[in-house]
Amino acid sequence: MLPTTATAAAPPPPTAGPASSPSEPHAALLLALTYMRLRELLSCARTCRGLREAVAGDPLLWLRLVVEPPLSHRITDEALLALTDRAQGRLRSLHLLGCPRVSDAGLLRIVERNHDVTELFVPRCTGLTADGLVKIIHFLHGQHKGNLSRVRLHGICKVNNHHLDIIKSLMCRGSQQQDAQALHYNHRVHEVLNTDDGRPIDVDLCPLCRNVRLVFDCTRKNCRSVALNLQYSEFTISLVIRNSPFSLLVELASPYLFSTTCVAPSMISGSH
Repeated sequence: MLPTTATAAAPPPPTAGPASSPSEPHAALLLALTYMRLRELLSCARTCRGLREAVAGDPLLWLRLVVEPPLSHRITDEALLALTDRAQGRLRSLHLLGCPRVSDAGLLRIVERNHDVTELFVPRCTGLTADGLVKIIHFLHGQHKGNLSRVRLHGICKVNNHHLDIIKSLMCRGSQQQDAQALHYNHRVHEVLNTDDGRPIDVDLCPLCRNVRLVFDCTRKNCRSVALNLQYSEFTISLVIRNSPFSLLVELASPYLFSTTCVAPSMISGSH
């Protein structure tokens, strides 16, 4: 019904309808934000105020943060801390793929604000050190619940067997669990990029060079069986000689005693 003051020359003002403002993003676009990568999210946040508020104000978009090229070489400790703070302390997964400007102190500040991190991938982050990563993992497992289940350390400099033993003891709750899971480590190709791999740790002690690195398995059954037998033989011998008075001598000779375990399965079973 028209108001009594309305006339043909002066029609009543239009009533407010459900139509949204032209500056507001469409609802379908807001749903698509959950499928975007970090670079796409940051680009959307620069288009309009509505998207900027939607990207920055929704902590669910930041529970899993993946920093990959070309942003890897540009991200710093301060920028990474600002991004992880958007999760409001609920960060679950942090993947830093080749971020040389991230330091131990910066990563420690992030985990101090996000105690429930379950995945920490830092391959080729040359700004991190082995001692710093051990401190971070010990902080998550020693002082808090210990939800961290997977780490990726390939490309970190100066990681030795001592660091690996500490990380295994924290991650796997004992070496027996890690040894049991080693039976399933087959068909390893580009493990750094394989986020579906269920192993707790991506690196291991190379049986040939005795360095901590990615260790690959042969895909043939006979090679795998030989490799597993050699692994168990080495593990058994190491337990026997651990308390032996000749342990130092055996340790010095171990590269020659167990040199057949490093890709030697393919050599033992014949050429491929």
